[in-house]
Amino acid sequence: MSISAGMLDNCYIPVAREMEGVEACLSGLADFGVEKVDSITCQAVAGRGKRIRPAVFLLAARACGAEMSGNVEIGAAIEMIHAATLL
Repeated sequence: MSISAGMLDNCYIPVAREMEGVEACLSGLADFGVEKVDSITCQAVAGRGKRIRPAVFLLAARACGAEMSGNVEIGAAIEMIHAATLL
């Protein structure tokens, strides 16, 4: 059974606000002042993708009752580590 886009979108609902924060955090990372680094970072961030990794982290943190402050930055870091492994 494959997962449809609609099913995946429903999974993000409980952490939609935090996911917006992850996107904002990732967008802010693409300005190092070094043209090649900025270009690569911008491409990695602009790809957007499904952002499953930060969503799973945020959902797990919420399910475990973890404090949500700082979790947006951790979610963004998780996504950047994933993007770095692809490069």
